[in-house]
Amino acid sequence: MIDFNPNTEERYNKASLESKMLLADMLTEMILRSPSVPEESKIEVRIMDTYRKFDTRLAEVFQGFATPIPSTGGGKEVQQRVYPARQAFLEWLQLTAAGLDSFLAATPIPDIPPEMRAAAELPPELR
Repeated sequence: MIDFNPNTEERYNKASLESKMLLADMLTEMILRSPSVPEESKIEVRIMDTYRKFDTRLAEVFQGFATPIPSTGGGKEVQQRVYPARQAFLEWLQLTAAGLDSFLAATPIPDIPPEMRAAAELPPELR
């Protein structure tokens, strides 16, 4: 668990998302470049970093494909024009979900003891 002193925690909470992302990128890079950190520990950082980047990208893309369009005032034309792209995105999402299900059937989530999971959780104020 991270134990911030009050000043550091306050500064972190006031920092912009861009600053927090920069900090995360810098820490990630430091850990991954460190020859003293074993690969068994680096894999956790690689997974979190890849997930963070994927989650950010997916959220951006989702907005572009799923933003509601009113069916009035020319909206119907826009709906029809973007329908093929939206349909393709929906199919990709469905395939991705099916792929995840298939992956989990073949590779179950590792059994990590609850006390180790709890030790890795961030305090509520940092989530």
